[in-house]
Amino acid sequence: MRTDKGSKKKKFKLDSRFWARVLVLILALSMLIGVFYYVLIFFSPKAHAAESTVEDDESWNINLRVGICYDEYITVSVRLTAEHGFDVVYSTMGRNTINLGYLSQTEVHVSRHVNLKYASSKYQKASSASETKVGSYHIDVLSDENYLADIEEIKTVFPEYNVFPAYLHAERHVFIGQFATEEEASEALAKIKEALTPPTPPETEPAPETTPEQTEGETTPEISDTTDSSTPNQNTGSDTTVENTTTDTTDTSGTMSADEVTTPEGTTSENTTAPEVTEPPFTSPLSDELTEAVLSSSVRAPLNNDMIVIDPSNHNIIWLHGSPQTYVLLGLGAHRIDPDVNVTMRMKHKYSSGETTRTYDGYMEFSHHSPTEYYGIEVVNLVRLENYIAGVCAAEIHTWWPLETLKAFSIAVRSFSIKRLNGHGGFAGDLCNEACCQVFNGYGPTDERVWRAVLETRGVIATSNGVLCGTYYSSSTGGCTANCTDVWGSSLATYPYLKAVATPWEKYETYSRGQKTYTVTGTALYNRLVDKGYKNLTGPVTDIKITKTGNNTTYVTEIKFYDANGNCQTVTRADKIKKLLSSYVDSANFVVTKSGESVDRVKYTMLGFGATNPNPPEGLDVLGNPYLSTVTGRQQFSVITADGIKTFYDSQSENVMTATGLKDFNMSIALDSQVYPTIIGINGDVLPDISKLTPITETETLTTTAAANSFTFISRGWGHGVGMSQYGIYELGNLGYDYRYILKAYYSGISYTTYKEYLNK
Repeated sequence: MRTDKGSKKKKFKLDSRFWARVLVLILALSMLIGVFYYVLIFFSPKAHAAESTVEDDESWNINLRVGICYDEYITVSVRLTAEHGFDVVYSTMGRNTINLGYLSQTEVHVSRHVNLKYASSKYQKASSASETKVGSYHIDVLSDENYLADIEEIKTVFPEYNVFPAYLHAERHVFIGQFATEEEASEALAKIKEALTPPTPPETEPAPETTPEQTEGETTPEISDTTDSSTPNQNTGSDTTVENTTTDTTDTSGTMSADEVTTPEGTTSENTTAPEVTEPPFTSPLSDELTEAVLSSSVRAPLNNDMIVIDPSNHNIIWLHGSPQTYVLLGLGAHRIDPDVNVTMRMKHKYSSGETTRTYDGYMEFSHHSPTEYYGIEVVNLVRLENYIAGVCAAEIHTWWPLETLKAFSIAVRSFSIKRLNGHGGFAGDLCNEACCQVFNGYGPTDERVWRAVLETRGVIATSNGVLCGTYYSSSTGGCTANCTDVWGSSLATYPYLKAVATPWEKYETYSRGQKTYTVTGTALYNRLVDKGYKNLTGPVTDIKITKTGNNTTYVTEIKFYDANGNCQTVTRADKIKKLLSSYVDSANFVVTKSGESVDRVKYTMLGFGATNPNPPEGLDVLGNPYLSTVTGRQQFSVITADGIKTFYDSQSENVMTATGLKDFNMSIALDSQVYPTIIGINGDVLPDISKLTPITETETLTTTAAANSFTFISRGWGHGVGMSQYGIYELGNLGYDYRYILKAYYSGISYTTYKEYLNK
């Protein structure tokens, strides 16, 4: 029978420990739910798409590949400095990089992997082993992701050698030493392997054989109770000698066996041989796995496409990059401490005028140069599109020019750059850093105004009929631009935005190289023609005739040279003519005459730009080009106000007395447009509407200075003349035109979009 007497039923108590357990359980469940949610988010493409925004999407802001050292600017080594060291990457000659490691050195030299000497603060190819400062033979040890630990371990054991990382064939290696010859490297490898290998034991003679039988005639001495202290006892069963030992025993046999003889210390001597002396077991100073790797290593000779990074403070190689594929290339970039702060590096290298040190951002990519006439390394700057645009703006035009001019130029540079992707021959790049493409001096010359212009036009490009425009430009065009077909033979059907337009707002006579006059003898002209491969003439030039110019332009497209025998040499197309006469003219927009004679040339004007309306309405003044035009100021109106008669500009407002009382009155610009097409500039000025004005052709006569048997060339503008004039957009910016209008004044019929929209269309 069950009874509860003597026991109590326990009551459930909600104490603090209970609530703690509940809280822990709730937190655990919350964490599990959160993890599950983020897993769903991470693997959901729709969720990712919903989270992205235009501002955060930088996919369009691609890396451009800009050639810095190429062709005649090739050099054996370049020097780079960065405040916080360098990130080491590799690229596949594309637009992305893969991180490999970090170098803490703030100054490094990158060089072709050959024996190098050090002279004039740079590394040069050594001509002998004796002058070699940085050797190109190494001990090659295959490693893994623990390569840094392997390097430190090897350095500790073999401090006499420089030990450094290498990236070879998409594998990590550790290199030991930098030797001038293969023999030196082989000797070092033999010593290292010897230090890691157990020593071979010396050869010894075999021990003599013994038999249990006694030798004939030999007797075993008896051991008696007492031993004569004067005669030591020999125990043939042991190597131990018992000296001066007296035995006192109570054994009833009266004798002891040899095994029971006591030693002087009172211990029993056993009948055994002495212990054999042996060396301690060999232990490699390196870990087992690394020892095996080093013992399997070999000497590596330099390969043609290897690149090395050197610490100039001790001339040690600190990184080696090698690959049989020329499209897996070494890259270095300034290390970032704060991911939100842009960092730059400085590189000393050759360029068109000698040697310079410039500031760059992004990564520098290094590769060997194949042609034998230029031995060394090519350098390509992988730089963000928008950063590149800022660098070009600062190098091509002045940063103090009007902001609208800087904006217009930013769009032209952006459009031109994207159009040229993968378009440069001679090296694996999009563009070079010279006038061949666009002048680019790196990140250094940029300033706040340039960055404002770039950011306020961020991503904007010019298109024509939905196709990205190749927005070519030159320094100045001399009053009109050239048709692309006249210069390069390109079709205007393909490039309708590159047709000739009048640009009478240019003050080309005041620009650096905006106008040039040059006199040359007929003999010098003949020699020039022959040097350039034109062989029709047999003697000095006696006459020159310009027989064709482009449609709606003064750029020369055909010119004829004559000698005294009536022979004629014809040269066609503006670019070929400019190249032939490049010592005498700065563009193909020129006239020529015998020295001392006069010559006529065409000049383009417009209403408000060097020409006036013959019948303007009374009081009409429009802001034009102060240098060329007599029409200046703005239209003014006189009205009766509450304060009497007042004169004001058409774009201003005044309280005007009307029949119904005072009203705020603004004179409509349409009144002007009826007789003189105008627009309102960014500062409220009334400006000529270039798009609605027809160019006016005028003729001016130029007289040249006499010189016997000579010809005088008078050219306008500087460059090829196609597209935009840099000095021309400066003038339009000064007048108050906005950047969109400025570009349309040069590129016919263009539209604007963003690069991202263009990619996604």
